Amino acid sequence: MYRNFISCFVLFLLFSFWSLNLFADHIVATEITYEYKGNNKYDFTLKLYRDCAGIPVSDIESMTVYDDEHDSVFLESFTLQQEDGTGKELKLYCPTITTTCGMVGAQYPGIQEYVYKGFVFLSPNISKLFRVEWASCCRNNLINTATAIEIGETAVINLKDGYKNSSPKFLNKAAPYVCLNEQYCFSQGSYEVDGDSLVFELIDPVGIVYYAGYSKDHPISSSTPVTFDTKTGDICFKPTNLEVTVFAFKVSEYRKGKFVGSVSRDMQVIVTPCTNNLPYLKGIDGNGNYAVTVCGGNNVCFNIPSFDADNNQNLTLEWNAGIPNATFNPGSGSRPTGKFCWATKTSDSRDEPYLFSVTVYDNNCPLLGYQTYTFSVKVDNGVDFSLGNDIDACVGDVVTLVPIIKSGIVQSLKWQDNSTSNTLNVQSTGLYWVEVMTVSGCVIKDEINVTFHALPTVKIVGDTITCLGEKISVQASGAVTYQWGPQSFTTARGEFLNILVNQNHILTLKGIDEYGCVAYDQKNLIILPRQNHTISNDTILCKGQTANLNVAPATGSILWTYTEPLSANNAFSAIATPKKSSYYKAKVSMLGFCNWTDSVLVTVNEDLVADFNVKPNLMNISNPRAVINDLSKGKVQKRIWDFGDNEGDIFNKNPIHTYADTGSYDIKLIIFDNAGCSDTVVKPARVDFYTLYLPNAFTPNDNNENETFRAYGYNISSYHIQIFNRWGEMIFQTSNIAEGWNGRRNNNEQMSPIDTYVYNVEVSFFDKPSETTHLRGIVTLVK
Repeated sequence: MYRNFISCFVLFLLFSFWSLNLFADHIVATEITYEYKGNNKYDFTLKLYRDCAGIPVSDIESMTVYDDEHDSVFLESFTLQQEDGTGKELKLYCPTITTTCGMVGAQYPGIQEYVYKGFVFLSPNISKLFRVEWASCCRNNLINTATAIEIGETAVINLKDGYKNSSPKFLNKAAPYVCLNEQYCFSQGSYEVDGDSLVFELIDPVGIVYYAGYSKDHPISSSTPVTFDTKTGDICFKPTNLEVTVFAFKVSEYRKGKFVGSVSRDMQVIVTPCTNNLPYLKGIDGNGNYAVTVCGGNNVCFNIPSFDADNNQNLTLEWNAGIPNATFNPGSGSRPTGKFCWATKTSDSRDEPYLFSVTVYDNNCPLLGYQTYTFSVKVDNGVDFSLGNDIDACVGDVVTLVPIIKSGIVQSLKWQDNSTSNTLNVQSTGLYWVEVMTVSGCVIKDEINVTFHALPTVKIVGDTITCLGEKISVQASGAVTYQWGPQSFTTARGEFLNILVNQNHILTLKGIDEYGCVAYDQKNLIILPRQNHTISNDTILCKGQTANLNVAPATGSILWTYTEPLSANNAFSAIATPKKSSYYKAKVSMLGFCNWTDSVLVTVNEDLVADFNVKPNLMNISNPRAVINDLSKGKVQKRIWDFGDNEGDIFNKNPIHTYADTGSYDIKLIIFDNAGCSDTVVKPARVDFYTLYLPNAFTPNDNNENETFRAYGYNISSYHIQIFNRWGEMIFQTSNIAEGWNGRRNNNEQMSPIDTYVYNVEVSFFDKPSETTHLRGIVTLVK
């Protein structure tokens, strides 16, 4: 069942929260979609949501096309024009309220939606996988969960297998505000015109670097786990902090299991207090259900009543026209009942449901309360079934076709030969179909291609005469995989069979082609007598070690074949000094008759490289906790940690160690592999005293208490602070940590008013004077 997803906008924004607009740019949300128009033409739509307190948007935007099939080669750029009539303000406030969209400096922040459109021709002769990108420098910088740099969106179009695809559309607008301490769910309101399957995922937003504790999967503080549905893109959480963060989504399309394309969207989320009771809907006919199924060709109608606990408020309904050719009557009165109707066609049936959304508004002032609900209409023929994938068989086989019923009740079956049995046996190549009739009278048809392939012609290729105890090397042709007898070996196409034979016998071959068809061949193996030799066993070395290679008995003449160094190529005993794993092959000739060959594998273990990092390597004695991550390379079998304070660890790959006192410590790691090879690395860590503290308020009222705002710290190497008012003007700065701000501009002009001020601090500590820490915060001047 599809959830009803709420976009709650009944809220009151703390004025101090918006007093940071001096740092804002303008974009709070974006999304990109495309539509195939025929003849390799694709229309692109870019939506930008602008914070009216920021800078204006441009009239033209640009997108760039890359060949994603061949190392992201640049292909071309194209432009998008701003649509006429675009730039409308989102419906957030009652009509008497003036926002920043209507007046600069207004108390209430407004948001406008801008739509850009353009087109590009994508020829499949150039690339089969295109990537289209848009980027801007101008993300809104109210974000306090991450560092915000730029913003961008990406679309991917797969033209393999002749796909002509249009991307899904997002019917629900990006909702920037959510209520503090209230469970909140956001629905994409996706509409898929081609009926493809959709897979959603959370992605890293372009230009965003989350602070510690936040990530693409958890971009917001929540008292309940952040849940995300990969099938619908629905995300739910319960925010616990007044914060501004960013969500980014990617939706990928799959047609019969194959990837056909993807698009993305990005939205800024602002957590704020809410006071108004939200209006709400109870689903189809008020029964709490938001999904309905209809048989293709039938009419579907249902009512959508509205409700609100605030009796003095009037409600209105709006829908997003998410289903073409359907109608919606919004109703009238203070508690209107909307009516949805759709005369479906049999051609409307598909696996994926159709979605539309209805938004219910109240007339609360200053900020409207509303919620958006998603409704699902599944157009079905009543039975979900298939004959499966096309079948490849072999001449002589009998293929039994069976309808696979996934859901629904079947009233009757009819095959192409008019038979009505549950199965159909076929023995010839052709296209076969079956019609299924449901109890409701719906008929659905599926087809399957059955191809009968000729049996392969398999053959043993190679010399089947050899010496006693010597290996023979043969190949097979005519199939894909081969099974050899009587010793049950298996080889693939082009692969040699190397076997040691000790007596005459018949070598048999079973060949299996790509369709599973089978054929056979056989040959007599003729074994000639000879003297046996033996070769050293395979061995494993550490880097720099040597191996003694021996062949016995030392009779006849020997010739070694090798790629890594060997002390002699014609001695029965030789010393190998390989730098990498290598085979050494020995060939012994007995008076020019019956060559004996064998090889030995000398394996050089992967180079072990011990490495790790320590975070932090400079610790405060108030929190002397070192988190150590093993970055070693190679096949590590064992680790020995020495933390430099007479303590160690042999059990954990990534230990966490807490030091008892200040000082410098050498952390040592010794690693071993399963061959006894080892490597060692030592890295420093230090525990010391250092700190920095800045208060959040001060009272310059001449009572000799808390008169100045200043920083306090220990072990400070360098320090610089700047203080700004709400208009972005710098009114005080100093590099002397002992000097505080007395509330006056430059400490000697007029007194600043009671307000909230922003400070930026750059500080470094004596332990690491070359590393600068940047701090940003808010201080309140109170009298």
